[in-house]
Amino acid sequence: MRTLARLATGLVAAPLLLAGCAVPGLSGASSAPAASAPATTAAAGGSTQTKAEACDALSATMSTASDTLNSAVSEMGTDPAKAVAALQDFAGSLEGAIAAVNNPEVKAQGEKAVAAVKALVDALNATIQDPTKAADMASSLSAFQTEMTAFATLCQG
Repeated sequence: MRTLARLATGLVAAPLLLAGCAVPGLSGASSAPAASAPATTAAAGGSTQTKAEACDALSATMSTASDTLNSAVSEMGTDPAKAVAALQDFAGSLEGAIAAVNNPEVKAQGEKAVAAVKALVDALNATIQDPTKAADMASSLSAFQTEMTAFATLCQG
């Protein structure tokens, strides 16, 4: 279990990345969002959210996800199964929130983030069963952090 505890320290940065994703929804004040993307686009008979609108729609989920990840990190060394459950809850919440987004750019990056957290859950489960798979978990953790950083950059940019 020491291996899991050491790998869990890498998850500590993830809530900070998620908190960064929530910033656009909380930053408010500005007439600039329209300048960064068209207000709506009539594409294939429907309207598309701006990037700012899509990020705003995800901000509450990202804030909650930050709490979920903190819980997973705190449980990683003592109760890995509980950590897995917390990460699965996070993946489900994020997946549900992404499904409601219709901005193609935000949706695509969100789907990459969902895939990365699911891969992290799989790697954590594998590491629980066989600690020699810790390198795979470290790789999945790195991929997860990369996707969450890309998501935060997209929503802040």
